[in-house]
Amino acid sequence: DEELAWGEFGNKAFQNYEPGSCFKIMSEVISDKHGVHSLTDEGEWEFDGTSIVNWDHDTNFSYPMERSLSSAFINSSNIYFAKAFDQIGADAVLSDLDSIFHFVTDIECDFGALENNIEIYCQDDLRRTAFGQSYVLTSPLYLAALGREAVFGHMVRPFVLQNTVATGDPLKQLGNAPKGNDVIASIPKECRQNLLDGMQVIGSNLGVYVPESYTLYAKTGTAETWLGDFLYITGCVKNNSDDGAGTYFGNYENYGENGSYIIVMMVQNPGEHGYKFASESAPLYQGLINTIVGS
Repeated sequence: DEELAWGEFGNKAFQNYEPGSCFKIMSEVISDKHGVHSLTDEGEWEFDGTSIVNWDHDTNFSYPMERSLSSAFINSSNIYFAKAFDQIGADAVLSDLDSIFHFVTDIECDFGALENNIEIYCQDDLRRTAFGQSYVLTSPLYLAALGREAVFGHMVRPFVLQNTVATGDPLKQLGNAPKGNDVIASIPKECRQNLLDGMQVIGSNLGVYVPESYTLYAKTGTAETWLGDFLYITGCVKNNSDDGAGTYFGNYENYGENGSYIIVMMVQNPGEHGYKFASESAPLYQGLINTIVGS
């Protein structure tokens, strides 16, 4: 039933919407790769009869400012990354999105394909793509794979099955080889630490508690969609002893002893909760952490 699958009662985890500033995880790496480490940020950038604004353009009296890449990522500057993509160019941006993040080409998973959307028809589309708007669409499931790559450096094929079993006999394994946790994309080594440092600062600024043996890495995002504003927090509650090399099939009861958790939260009706920006939804995110990791 299409209404059930994609309508009010559908599974939003695999549905595509604008990701907002969570897309800047990719924009930060691409900017770093192309050496865009400092730009002028006016808070409001007007061009061709239109404009791009930062979320704090009418409250931050420090504009205009010379902003670093780290500052742009931590403070989620739309203008910085719009200018960066404008400078880098559509061809290079699309190439990097696919080769580094597997964003353009579908990702074949055991349950089906993750299909993102990106269309660039003009320079304005390219600029707005940099902060997850325009014709950019992705799902919370992809953001989970992206969050894993951001923290550990590699995107593994997500959401795979350990084994398949016979319909009539769940103890009988069919022997169909799962696709496995193979690496399908990687962030260049020289571009990883700046991103990781920024996500750690953002995680700390959320005011969210994680157990002593964990560290929270996160990126927030606020997206304007055809269904209203969506708020995102894409985060990794990383076990400090986890190097990302393990495969955690089997009994998940003890998963947290050596594994980490990717937690993506999307709030589709933020106004009804009194939230305007994603950072304000941190108490909801805290509840997810408490449920999954334990308080």
